[in-house]
Amino acid sequence: ILDAQDNKGINRRIYFDCISFPFIVHESVSRIAIIVQEVTKFVHFEEELQNQNSELKKLARELKESYNIVEIARLNSEKSESKLKTILDNSFNLIVHFDLDGKIIYCNNSYLEVLGYDPQELISKNIFSLFHPEEREKAKTVIFKSLIASGTGNVECRVLTKDGYYRVIDHRFRLFKGDINKKDTILMSSQDISDRKRTEMILKVQRNLAYAIITCKNFNDFYSVIEKEINSIMEVNNLYVAFYNEQTGRF
Repeated sequence: ILDAQDNKGINRRIYFDCISFPFIVHESVSRIAIIVQEVTKFVHFEEELQNQNSELKKLARELKESYNIVEIARLNSEKSESKLKTILDNSFNLIVHFDLDGKIIYCNNSYLEVLGYDPQELISKNIFSLFHPEEREKAKTVIFKSLIASGTGNVECRVLTKDGYYRVIDHRFRLFKGDINKKDTILMSSQDISDRKRTEMILKVQRNLAYAIITCKNFNDFYSVIEKEINSIMEVNNLYVAFYNEQTGRF
C-alpha cells in the first residue's frame, strides 16, 4: 500500500500486488526479481462487492419477513408489497423471479443497467436462454440439484448482454414453495463479476510468466509459456515476441 498525491495534489491510496523471485547462484541468493502490478481498481471492486453483499443481506431480511407473512408473491398488504418492490427495483444486484421451467415472472432495473435489457422485454422469456450455450446445461443442473438438496445455492456462468457480449455473473438463488398459483418458483440475485475475473486472470498470467523467466531452460520453452498464457486471456493466431536491449538500443 502506498499513500501518495497525484498531479492535482489529491491524496490517493494505491494498492500493489508484488511477487518476488530469488536468483540462486552457487546455493546462495545473488539477486531478487520483483514483479509489481497496481491492483487499486481490483481492491475498490472488492470493497464495492462487500457493500453489495451487505445490501443483499438487507434484501434477504426483507424477503424473509415478507415470506413469513404470506410467501413473497402474495403479500396481503399493499404497503408491504410496495416496500418490497422498491427494494427489488433499486437493488444493485440483478434480481429475477422465475418458475421451474425458467419462465421469467419479474426482473429488476439492474438488468437494463448491467446487461442492457429492458425488464419488460424479458417477462415470460426463459432465463436460461441468456446463459452461454456451453455452460447452460451445467448451470441448470447445479441450480436444481442445489434446490433439491437445500433450497438455496449459487453458480457462476456467462450471461449474454443485449449487445451480444458475455459477462461473468455470480448467481445466488432460493426456492419459494407454492408462492404463485401454488407452484414453486425461484428467486435469484446475481452480481456481475467480470472485472474481478479478468483481473484475477491477468495476475495469474503475470505470475506464470515471471516464474517462467526463472525456470525455462531456453528461449523456445519460454516462448511456449508466453503463447499459452496469452491465449488463456485472448485469442491469438499470430504471436510475435520482441526483446529490447537497452545497451545497444536494438531489439
